[in-house]
Order: sequence, then C-alpha cells, then structure tokens
Amino acid sequence: MADHVLWTEEECEPSVWTEADLAVLQDADFRADGKAPSVGKIARRLQQQSRHDLLNYLRSIQHDSHYITSALQAIRSRPGCTAFPAFANLRNGQWYGPPSAWEGTCYFKSADGHCGQWAFSYTRLNLHVACKAAMAGGCVVVDSTRRGKRFPDALTATVPLWCAVINSTLASIRGPDWDCSLHTPPWLSPSEASQIADRIAPSVAGLGTAADALRAQLGQHLARPLRPLWQAPGVPLSTEEGDLGDMGGLPFVPVICISASEVSSVAFVEQLALL
Repeated sequence: MADHVLWTEEECEPSVWTEADLAVLQDADFRADGKAPSVGKIARRLQQQSRHDLLNYLRSIQHDSHYITSALQAIRSRPGCTAFPAFANLRNGQWYGPPSAWEGTCYFKSADGHCGQWAFSYTRLNLHVACKAAMAGGCVVVDSTRRGKRFPDALTATVPLWCAVINSTLASIRGPDWDCSLHTPPWLSPSEASQIADRIAPSVAGLGTAADALRAQLGQHLARPLRPLWQAPGVPLSTEEGDLGDMGGLPFVPVICISASEVSSVAFVEQLALL
C-alpha cells in the first residue's frame, strides 16, 4: 500500500493538533533527555505515528484506488485498448478495486525480481494472463509496493523476465523477427538488466517438455510478442520509442504494469529538521 501521509505547514501548527498528537509530546521517552524536542523531531514523530493509524491506511487505499480507476479508464479510452483485461497482482493489487474491476488475479512475486535472485517461476506460470492479453491485444497488471518506492520488483523485474521467457519459448514456431529480448524500465541499471537477460535461456531450458504444452496453448493466440510497459503516479505510460498511439498497431502485445504507489514528499519535514 502506498504511503500518502503528507504534512503541511498548517498541520504542524499547535492549533490543529489532536489530543493524541499532544500525548506524543508528553511521552516521557520522547523527552528523556529533559530538553524540549525540536519542531523537526515533533513533526517526524507525528508523521511516524500517523503511518500506523488505521484511518490513514484506509484513506491511502481510497486515494490509490481512485488513481487506478482513472488510469484504467484512460488506457481503455485509447484506440485498440477498449477490451484490455485488468489483473490484480496478489496480494496488494486487490486493494484497489472491487472484484468486478478485475478479469482475475495473477501472481508475479516480488521475491522473483529481487536483485540477484531473479527467477522465472514454474509453479506460477500465469498463462491465463498471456492468453487473455493475446486475445484482447494487451492487458493491465495492477500492484503497489512499500513506502519510498514507485514500483514493486514484481513489475520492475519479474514481469519483464516472464515476458522474455514466454516469447523465447515461442520463438521456434515464429519467424526470425520475433522479439525475444528483455525489455526493462529505464530506472533499472544496464548491469542488472544484463544479469536478468542471462536468466532467459536457462529458464526456457528449465521448462523441459512443458515448453511444448506452452507452445500449443499460446501459439494459436499470441501472434505478437509480449512486452511490458510501466505507469505510476508521476510516470506516464510510454515506450522506449516514445509516446504510444494506437496500441492495436503496435508490433507487440503490451502488458501494462501499473503501480498505485507514489513517492511521498517529506521535504517540509526535512526542512523543519534543520531548524
């Protein structure tokens, strides 16, 4: 769940502090040194306390769900995207819409995208996502991550590796122009992207005889290779080549990875800390 607890200058005025806020200031441990705490320390402590407040959690979810709803509407208003199914990535994704908002769920684990631990899961193939995306011309995967990040590793690394492995598995029944390369977001370092790319061939080999079943299941539907794209608050949807036009005319099937997470601004609190 994204953190949207923002402190404004007005909220740090004593006149708007609640009894719970004032209780923090009376905390014996907080004033253990016998000195009055600085304004910066007070602001940081109040912000820390608010992150654990249930009401703020619910407000954050509501805020994020509004963003996801508007993002899905904007995507489906594009030419060629009206039928794009949306999948909630377990488990965070399900927070951001009612069951009717989703075609279903998927399970791309962030652990499979952690640095140095990149893996293609043979128990979480998510083939239903590939099939639905192939038939609709694309799909959307929704997730979120912890405070301080915009995208979970599931969307940054796990999904790109998954797309590349699926594409590479189908390469034997496609032409020479079939794209099997790894496509990663621009914030991922070239070194990390190169190391993830090294996992593609071993992952395809690890499928063994299951590769034939995968080709039989997807070969009749997936006429264009899968390719991940990314969107989040402050990160507009685009490709490596630039802005998207008619997605129906793209040379690939877009798997749009939307993160509800937003990096909160705490600049005001940091400024107070300098007082």
